[in-house]
This record gives sequence, structure tokens and C-alpha cells, in this order.
Amino acid sequence: MWDYDSFQHAHALQYGLKAKQFDELNNLNNQGS
Repeated sequence: MWDYDSFQHAHALQYGLKAKQFDELNNLNNQGS
């Protein structure tokens, strides 16, 4: 059985990176307008 804490941590890191990229895209869009 997999380690639930490790799974949650890895998922949180992955989600954090996606959210960071999304924020950067929003910043670029806001600067362009």
C-alpha cells in the first residue's frame, strides 16, 4: 500500500507548480492589455 502522506505531498508540489505557471500566464496577459 502506498504512503498517503507521500502521495499528498507529491500532489501538492505538482499542483503548486501548475498554479505558479497559471499565475505567471495571468500576469503576462494583464501586462499585455
